[in-house]
Amino acid sequence: MFVVISDLAQGGLQNEDGVTLNELGELYYSVKQKELSEATAAFNYAELNLALDRLYGMKETHGIESFDNLSMQTGYNPDLKSTDPSVVDEALYKTVEMHLDDGHSHLLLASPFSSEGLLSTLRQTCGFGRSQDDKVALKAKYTAARDKAYPDGVPTYEEIGNNSDSVSVS
Repeated sequence: MFVVISDLAQGGLQNEDGVTLNELGELYYSVKQKELSEATAAFNYAELNLALDRLYGMKETHGIESFDNLSMQTGYNPDLKSTDPSVVDEALYKTVEMHLDDGHSHLLLASPFSSEGLLSTLRQTCGFGRSQDDKVALKAKYTAARDKAYPDGVPTYEEIGNNSDSVSVS
């Protein structure tokens, strides 16, 4: 089932993956874990493809013809059609984090029928895609350079040189 995160988050209790749920989110996650019917699994897969094909803004940038094709190319097609919500969520996590890997898209909430703490486990065991790893490495490099240039911390304001010499008014 395609759920807009803003409908479930923002205020209230925090789930095991660190997302703060509102009252609707708490109700949504109050269900017991269970397998999906074949019909529900097929519907969820079709709805996921429809949503991603129509709403994912970087589809052309990534050269994605359709998300059905992407799921076949990545080998996640059977898992995304599974009746086991944890299997579906793992495949969706890997698709978003490893293959889309755009720095903007993330799987923030798992299915309410998935194993508790699944996303936390996936983050620890699978990690993130290459662009996220590159971003972390660049941050460390720039932090080290900033700390070397400003050992006492970056000033809130700094004037370098005399800019008035280069300004001409006609």
